[in-house]
Amino acid sequence: MGRPIDMGADGAGSIWPGALFVLTCLSSISPVRCAPDAASQMQLLLDFQQAWGQTFAGWVAGGRCSSAAHVKCDAQGMVTSIDLDSRGLTGSISSTIGSMASLTDLDLYKNNLTGSIPAGITKLHKLCYLSLGRNALTGSIPATIGNMSSLTYLYLGYNGLTGSIPSTISSLISLTQLSVSWEWE
Repeated sequence: MGRPIDMGADGAGSIWPGALFVLTCLSSISPVRCAPDAASQMQLLLDFQQAWGQTFAGWVAGGRCSSAAHVKCDAQGMVTSIDLDSRGLTGSISSTIGSMASLTDLDLYKNNLTGSIPAGITKLHKLCYLSLGRNALTGSIPATIGNMSSLTYLYLGYNGLTGSIPSTISSLISLTQLSVSWEWE
């Protein structure tokens, strides 16, 4: 038998440090983690560049966000905007895009991106502008899209998306422009 927990005078005892440790460990199990520093964000850009089969100026190991083409960043070097409209991208959108917690604008319009819209993208709670139109995306819109409370612009038109529009989209109270038209299957 183990030793009883000393609850102390206030009843809290020593159980809280252990519980805090367990909660901290459980929270680190998440498949999408935030890229907490500029170096981590640059590594994500490098991963995207490789996956999309393109090379962009300034997207180099040890590089700085402020030197990266088609990217804007804040004073701390965190990526706030990625604009790769009509850049001939191929491949899929990695779920690790959800690690860019400071991202407010993501424009991947008019490329040749395939696969589904990753659920990880809906972890971008600061995202205001999302343009994924005119690609070859398939599957359905993630039901968790309703978590993107800052979204004002959402363009998914001209893809091969299937299924219905999730009811959670009604949670996007800041949304002013929505396009899911054309070639919707």
